[in-house]
Amino acid sequence: MKKVAICQLDGRIAPLYDTTPEFAVFSIDNHGRISERWTVNVSGLTSAEQTAMLVRLGVEFVICGGAKQECQCHLREHNIRFVDNVIGNVEDVIARYLEGTLRSGEVIN
Repeated sequence: MKKVAICQLDGRIAPLYDTTPEFAVFSIDNHGRISERWTVNVSGLTSAEQTAMLVRLGVEFVICGGAKQECQCHLREHNIRFVDNVIGNVEDVIARYLEGTLRSGEVIN
């Protein structure tokens, strides 16, 4: 089981990792299908606290709009892979991730 977190704002990718109000977290089964989805409120947490929460949840991969260098370092320190510079609807983005075609810099409508 793999867990993926997406920075979310009103159903779309939030502009920045460190200011995202919430994460949409997905559990992906061994067949590449979503087995569970939930939302985690992270309003008011620092980027280090957000990353610590993701670690506790077992998240292995993060998708975000942008991530400052400090945030990228927090993620790397905890072996959480990420792709940034993604714009679009969360549902469309997770679908692209599951297809294995999501890349940094993508605008997904």
